[in-house]
Amino acid sequence: MAKPDKMNLNYLFYNAYYDKLNNDHYKACNESLKERKFDLSDKDIPFSMHSFRLKTTYPGLLIGIGNTHAAGDAIDNKSEKEIKLGFTLDYVTGLPIIPGSTVKGIIRNAFENYSEFVSGLLNNVEITELTKKIFEEGTEKIVFFDAIPVKANKDEKLFGQDNITPHYPNLLKNPIPLTMLKVMPEVVYMFRFGFDKWNNFGGIDSDALKDAFEQIILTLGVGAKTNVGYGTMEKYEGICKICGGKTGKKEKSNEFYSICGSCKFKKK
Repeated sequence: MAKPDKMNLNYLFYNAYYDKLNNDHYKACNESLKERKFDLSDKDIPFSMHSFRLKTTYPGLLIGIGNTHAAGDAIDNKSEKEIKLGFTLDYVTGLPIIPGSTVKGIIRNAFENYSEFVSGLLNNVEITELTKKIFEEGTEKIVFFDAIPVKANKDEKLFGQDNITPHYPNLLKNPIPLTMLKVMPEVVYMFRFGFDKWNNFGGIDSDALKDAFEQIILTLGVGAKTNVGYGTMEKYEGICKICGGKTGKKEKSNEFYSICGSCKFKKK
């Protein structure tokens, strides 16, 4: 069997994690998740004209924590090192993706429940009919792809741990902390959309819709516990890995440079 530090993280988290039911094994798996370094790039991702990049902020991102992940002894806390909550990891790559269905759900929720806000993003268009065109009159008009991480944080890491302390059902009893996995702050995600080129969505072009989708995600957040700050994202700007300043974009690839002009000059 592969060592935890070399293993696909989806397999590690949902299979090898329970090869041994003891705290030492859980701790070793947790460390493998937290300490794994990633050299990510979007250069090999199929090109999409309709995409944008957003960066996670403190305290991080929670996706799929409702998935089953516990050996069954969370109540009496015999395995305090065990991660008690699930997480969404890509089956093939092991990366923490935001499923396309989740992205679509965020957008649809905004269109249906915050229609005035969305209308304002689209020059006060009539939202009811636009909602039908996008979400009800056929499933092929817009494809919501999985959002994928394309840049790890400054330590080249994606994952961290956190805890929640539920008090229910006994509000007067000391809560038992539940350990959970999270995506760290400063991780960059690429959101991609495929638009039906033969449909202008009632006079609204695809670029305008894409920009509206970006603003919706920036405003509403992504995933679980957005009410306490998780899932808050911000626009991504290139950060110099030497001085921490901002970098410019490459003209052809639209990627940010890894170091700023000043640091590049000093290296010479």
